[in-house]
Amino acid sequence: FIIIIIPFISYPYLIRVVGSENFGLVVYALSITAFFKVFVKFGLEIPAIKFVAESASNKSELSKIVSTILILQLLFFVIGILILTLLIFIFSQFKEIQYILYFSYFFILCEILSCLFLFQGLEKMKYAVISNAISGIFGLVLIFIFIQSESDYIYIPILQTTSLLVGASYSLWIVFFKEGLVFKLPSKIDCKKYLKESFPFLVSRFGLVFNSEISILLLANSVSMQYVAYYDLIKKIIVALRTPSSIITQAMYPYIAKTKDKILAKNIFYIGILVSLLLIGFVYAYGDHIVILLGGESMRPAIGPLTLYS
Repeated sequence: FIIIIIPFISYPYLIRVVGSENFGLVVYALSITAFFKVFVKFGLEIPAIKFVAESASNKSELSKIVSTILILQLLFFVIGILILTLLIFIFSQFKEIQYILYFSYFFILCEILSCLFLFQGLEKMKYAVISNAISGIFGLVLIFIFIQSESDYIYIPILQTTSLLVGASYSLWIVFFKEGLVFKLPSKIDCKKYLKESFPFLVSRFGLVFNSEISILLLANSVSMQYVAYYDLIKKIIVALRTPSSIITQAMYPYIAKTKDKILAKNIFYIGILVSLLLIGFVYAYGDHIVILLGGESMRPAIGPLTLYS
């Protein structure tokens, strides 16, 4: 509940203080780094969840899995930041927001260090929930303290990265102290195995992110950042409404992967469809009230597209 509600406490404050145009710049930067996130994570966490579930009682094997995933993703993170630096050097529109881009890029590092795949595979999602709650609450406090005027928009990704690092630190403490795993230098064979297993997920993830983020990139380069902010609000509402069913799916995936329970998987799928239909009806009926409550009168143009998007 905390994870769902925190963005809807910070968002109304941010959009009113920094304005839709400046907030749109931050969203634009995050949209660009979303493509880097796909590359850096490389889909590695998907097969890792299955391997963790299959080796849940073997600390040595778990240590090897975690170490391999961390090393590979950190390597891709370094490559990614070099590519980002090159793009900033080449394209003037990137250079204008280079600091926002760099700090937004470090969101990816926080996700890597959070080791979510391990908690999913071990069916210990309480640690991920606690980590997210710590990040969310700490980030909320930082936002209310440091974001006081329109010009403070540049600090938004810095504050969010700081709060995410706090949560990631908690996750690492759980992994290497509470769970007792140790870092092991991965072998070339293991690295190749994971890269081969994850490549199909990399391709599918890239397709999903392209469909999700291309609208923001087009709006930013053809209309204005204000329209990016409108679109972002619509997306946030839809994602929030889908979050409960998404959490259930993430929590049940390791169990289904381990037991191969097709009936349970089918039931979860049907429940997801039912919940989605109910939420679509809710947005259609109350979308205008939701938009005004979250974004204020200045975000009213988002009402029509929200109804269509839902």
